Amino acid sequence: MERKWLVSALIIIVLGVLLFPMETNLPKISAANKIQDVNKIITVTGESEIKTVPDVVFINFTVETMEKTAEDALVKNKLKMKGVIDHLKQKGLKPEDIQTVRFSIEPQWNYVSKTTDFGEEKLRTLTGYRAINTVLVRSEDVEGIGRLIDEIVSYGANQVGNIKFSIKNSQELEQKALKLAVDNARKKAEALASAAGTKITGVISIREIGSFNYALQGYRGYGAKYKISTPIEPGQIFVSSRVEVVFSQE
Repeated sequence: MERKWLVSALIIIVLGVLLFPMETNLPKISAANKIQDVNKIITVTGESEIKTVPDVVFINFTVETMEKTAEDALVKNKLKMKGVIDHLKQKGLKPEDIQTVRFSIEPQWNYVSKTTDFGEEKLRTLTGYRAINTVLVRSEDVEGIGRLIDEIVSYGANQVGNIKFSIKNSQELEQKALKLAVDNARKKAEALASAAGTKITGVISIREIGSFNYALQGYRGYGAKYKISTPIEPGQIFVSSRVEVVFSQE
């Protein structure tokens, strides 16, 4: 009898807990509070762009030679490239400013179509060997790059290309562009808050959308046979940045 009474009491307690849960001190978040929190933020995108003159230039110089044998092509090529490299060093370039980026010796074939009993066939004949040696040069004499091209061509380089202007302190300028982008975002947020009758109180988050570094430049042919040097226009370097900033407001 006593056991049945205990079981009945436990059932009543369990039902009471389920039907009347205990209240806690945990805060209750309502939909109205969520909407209010969202209304207290301003999300804007800040942008900036810095213009500067390039102070370093990269350019490829190539010596290409053709001979009947691979050995002759190599000998002729290395003599010309030695003259090119020696002159670059005489101009003040350091060994670390000159880097070989391509070297090859390739057989050259002549293909002739011939009709046989088995149909049309292409026969190939070895015509010689081509040696190619390319160096990537880094120079801080941006204004004199046209004269350097003329001189290197006269020393045996017969291909010039992949010219690229840049800046030495690119990281410093990128950081400056980021700061300007954040300042731009703050001004936008302050204008929006003022128009809405509120005030910016702080920063919730900052996200970098992207930083860009590009150049506007020109490259206008050779002038080795003329009294003027090859016209090269360094143009300008543009460093830009974009950020997304979330501000809190009151």
